[in-house]
Amino acid sequence: MAELKSELSWSISRANLLRDCPRRYYYHYYLSWGGWKPEAPPERRKAYTLKSMVNLDMLAGQIVHDVIREIFNREREGFSRTSCEQARKLALTRLRDAWRQSKEGLWRRSPKRFANLFEHYYDQDVPQSRLDDTKEKVDACITNLFGSETFKFIRQAGVKHWLTIDQLDFFEFAGVKIYAVPDFAMRDGQSVRIYDWKTGKPNEDVEQQLACYVFFANKRWQVPPHLTVPFAVYLSEGRIQQIDVTEERSAQLKDYIRTSLFEMMRLLRSVEHNLPRRVDAFSRTDNAAKCARCFFKELCESDGEKEDADSGLFD
Repeated sequence: MAELKSELSWSISRANLLRDCPRRYYYHYYLSWGGWKPEAPPERRKAYTLKSMVNLDMLAGQIVHDVIREIFNREREGFSRTSCEQARKLALTRLRDAWRQSKEGLWRRSPKRFANLFEHYYDQDVPQSRLDDTKEKVDACITNLFGSETFKFIRQAGVKHWLTIDQLDFFEFAGVKIYAVPDFAMRDGQSVRIYDWKTGKPNEDVEQQLACYVFFANKRWQVPPHLTVPFAVYLSEGRIQQIDVTEERSAQLKDYIRTSLFEMMRLLRSVEHNLPRRVDAFSRTDNAAKCARCFFKELCESDGEKEDADSGLFD
């Protein structure tokens, strides 16, 4: 049996995945663990491959985030500033490379190193118009960032005021590690500004995510919540929205953390060793639209025919 992580942790993405579909949560966080090892059972290797998958929209978002992170990290390390044209070319080159990697199936060598697109894996037809729209979206996100007052403000403030750039970090709450990855945070006088780059459209989880970053800033940098100013930056639209994280929203977030942690623990047969219960303890969503877009649908469909057989993987 592959060795599992020794402790349970929490993040917004983990909690939301459990909320949306416990079965997908099981595949993502438990069945996939150790699936990168050559000696791993086929089910684990399959789950790991599917966990590493992205769809075209996700790929565009990842590339934009990666390029922005590298732009700021280069400046913080003392290298010359990247121009808008250089950043645009880099982003579009990576998009083309990832498409080629996926189409040629290079992910079979290493799902972690090479792109594996949902659209290719499940033999979906991708019209040229969608590819053109994706390229235009990536290009617009980079162009709008460079032309924004936000970008100018960050650069003018100087690297000495920058706190974190898209780096995984954590704080402790309710006895567990709470992970967070603010896209960008900086000091502005006594205040802290937190920016979250968005390549998609607004959704109901944005405020919750930024409330978590305010909580993180309080725990990690001892900044009072009223002095933490979070922004959602919608790059494809060239629009920025300041989010008002009220005391009520902060309290709701803490309740959500406690509630989802309780549900996570309920699904474990050993909290101490983070060992899950049988696979059939993790219910499937009844949302057909989510199932159709789920990376694990191949595994889930076959799993439905052999629930009891797979449930012994962690015995």
